[in-house]
Amino acid sequence: ADDDGGVTWDTLAMIVNNVAPAVDAGADQTANEGNVVSLAPATFNDLGTLDTHTATISWGDETPTEAGTVSESPFGPPGSIAGANGTVAVGPHVYADNGVYIVTVTVADDDGGVTSDTLTVTVLNVAPQIGSLTVTASTIDWNGQITLSGTFTDLGTLDTHTVVIAWGDRSTTTLNLGAAVLTLNESHVYTDIGTHTVTVTVTDDDGGSVSDTLVVNVLCTDPPGDVSTMAGPDSDLRSCSVTNDATQMTITLEVEGVISDDFHYRVYLDTGTLLKYGNGHASGLPSLVASAVGNKLTFTFNLADLGLTSGAHIGLFMETQGGVKASAEEGKPDRMPDDGLMGYMIR
Repeated sequence: ADDDGGVTWDTLAMIVNNVAPAVDAGADQTANEGNVVSLAPATFNDLGTLDTHTATISWGDETPTEAGTVSESPFGPPGSIAGANGTVAVGPHVYADNGVYIVTVTVADDDGGVTSDTLTVTVLNVAPQIGSLTVTASTIDWNGQITLSGTFTDLGTLDTHTVVIAWGDRSTTTLNLGAAVLTLNESHVYTDIGTHTVTVTVTDDDGGSVSDTLVVNVLCTDPPGDVSTMAGPDSDLRSCSVTNDATQMTITLEVEGVISDDFHYRVYLDTGTLLKYGNGHASGLPSLVASAVGNKLTFTFNLADLGLTSGAHIGLFMETQGGVKASAEEGKPDRMPDDGLMGYMIR
């Protein structure tokens, strides 16, 4: 415009290019599998102060990409060389397995500008936990069967597991269980008498492990009425017990009647040893001592006589039979067990 009022004009085209937002996903994190991962909100800045935005989060574990919740306050004109700031709420999320995961936060403006940033979440393994262990019976007779049932949990829901059951009698059972299989149900027959500590160990596929125990008592018993042909309860074996300490072993027989001089009482060991008692005398090992009181006969001897140490295993059975006295006729023995050998492990 001049000073006389003359006015003219011209135009030019100003092309303003879109600038994609800048994104900061935040700091790397460490968490346990199966636990809630809550991350601080991601932040972004956009020089286009009037732009609006959408966001997505990829957790890096093959779960579906999630929409993020954007918080922003667009403004202008005029704009600002500082741009406009916003945040994206991230999570929460639960990782099903341990590992290192790359979390990607992506922010897009309404003009198609897209930017992503990442952070790393290191997820640690958590060992399984045993919930319950039960057996159908905690006290059984020799050659009896129990069923062991149990449950366990694992925060790593993708973990597979190996379960090892040590039955306490030198035998073990191993189970390989798939993911989400968190129960066990196994049967076992005991041919060793004594007290057995059953140990159940659950190990996940990342090495996390937990153990628990219970006790099963296996009795040495004989059915009633299973007697020698020489008659009488004095030859009817009813039960036995086997124990040891650091130096000695004790084997006790119990009959229905009383220990009588009219009968043989014998213990056969699979070491090739025969312990005998009859007419008040005992024989079989150098250190053997026998004591008869009422319906019980006890043999005690040194483990060193047989070279036995902790962890050694022996088999044995017992017999009673008539015919100690010269005038008595031999009868059929009463054997316990009726067939096979009872086992015993030196403690």
